[in-house]
Amino acid sequence: MKKRFHFPIVAKTTIFIVLATAILVEVAMAFFSFSSSRSNQSHYKNFANNISAVLAETVDAEKFDHVKSQIKSIVDASEDKPLSDEWGSDRWNAYIAQFDGVKETQDYKDILASLKEVAAGVSSEVSSLYLSYVDPVNRLFVYVADSAEEDPCPPGCLDPIYDFNQGVIDNPEIGFPAYTTNTAEYGHLVTAGTAVHYNGNVIGYAVVDVSMEAVRDNQATRIVELFVQMVIVGVILIALSLLIVHFAIARPIHRLKNAANTYSEGSREEAHEAFTKLKVNTGDELTDLAISMRAMENDIHTQINELTRVNNELIASQEETKRMSELANTDAHTGVSSKIAYYHDVEKIDAQIREGQNVVFGIAMIDLNDLKEINDELGHEYGDIALVNLVNLLHKHFPTSPIYRVGGDEFVVIFTGKEYDEAESHIQAFNKDVLALSQDQSLGREKRTSAALGYVTFDRSGDNTVEDAFKRADKKMYQRKVEMKRARLNSAK
Repeated sequence: MKKRFHFPIVAKTTIFIVLATAILVEVAMAFFSFSSSRSNQSHYKNFANNISAVLAETVDAEKFDHVKSQIKSIVDASEDKPLSDEWGSDRWNAYIAQFDGVKETQDYKDILASLKEVAAGVSSEVSSLYLSYVDPVNRLFVYVADSAEEDPCPPGCLDPIYDFNQGVIDNPEIGFPAYTTNTAEYGHLVTAGTAVHYNGNVIGYAVVDVSMEAVRDNQATRIVELFVQMVIVGVILIALSLLIVHFAIARPIHRLKNAANTYSEGSREEAHEAFTKLKVNTGDELTDLAISMRAMENDIHTQINELTRVNNELIASQEETKRMSELANTDAHTGVSSKIAYYHDVEKIDAQIREGQNVVFGIAMIDLNDLKEINDELGHEYGDIALVNLVNLLHKHFPTSPIYRVGGDEFVVIFTGKEYDEAESHIQAFNKDVLALSQDQSLGREKRTSAALGYVTFDRSGDNTVEDAFKRADKKMYQRKVEMKRARLNSAK
């Protein structure tokens, strides 16, 4: 009779356990690497967008515009414009030397100092903060000031605008939404740029570079650590599983075999007594295998719990990013929407206009009078009270319309729906309240709210963007401001 090939169940189980553990480790590592990479990418893009937006709010736009104008005049006059990829060459050095005088100006020193001050207060992952502008004719990105400690880009340094950023030429407001690059000159970076405004115009961009090198190194270290941990757990798991197989399967089967041999070799009574004495908790080896698999399942649950913990940490990180975004969209002093939120909402409305939708809205520009005098005479805490009083008045008369603080003493209200239909009556009531409060001598000066409001409706025949309507509202606001000043002087006489 031909002898059959014998492959012990212990060997089969051992192979199965080793393969299952290896697959578990591979799946867990792939899942962690993919999730970690996506989460880091999203987190650092949001982080870069938020930092650039904050920098755009804090930079001294007037000084920035002044320095930019000096640099632009030199760039425009230069026939030879070498890009930064020629850094250090004689041609590049000769071109950059033209800007030495700009670096000696006080305005340049001031904005560079403010950049470095902001850079010192943010995460070490931020490799550089800088100010720049776009040359739309030559499609160039021109550096104005750079906070980097090592090899900062000097004033006038030129980079080409990447293809995916070409939209900024046609629409300067969009700036440079966060994107990643990996170049020999600058390394692996997440870059974001927010438009800086002066006198209602985009004069340039506040840009942040976040280094991904440290992030990738940290992520790689974590993956290696996790791999080592999982290998150790896998080895322990295999060792424990083999012990379980030995005690729950191999040994009972061996005892059954010995008992069977005893039965065949001895008397029937001895054989029966040998089986009775056996301490076997299962009736067959499949049940024993199920017990060992339940032990493996416990270890798998441990791995799942670890992956769940990592996922919870990623969710917490995303929630923190969301919270930072909400803070950036809210004005800290008054609680109304911030200038950043205003630009976001304006972009949405402009997109509807470009798509040919029937956009109906009105826009009001409100300026708080005498804020500087209140701050100078009573202190900034009283100025803050005056701002809050104005905001409360705006909420009272325009309860459903979004209110934005777009400057120190400037607010914008966008009217839609029912308040748009009844805008004139709401504005008249507001002006009446303002007049009464401003003339009430029983109130402290910070509570005698005086504000000028200019209102227009969006007109398709003359307006192409929200900015067009805003400019008309701003002009009406200044006309109202002049009227109020003239009325005040006449009453004083």
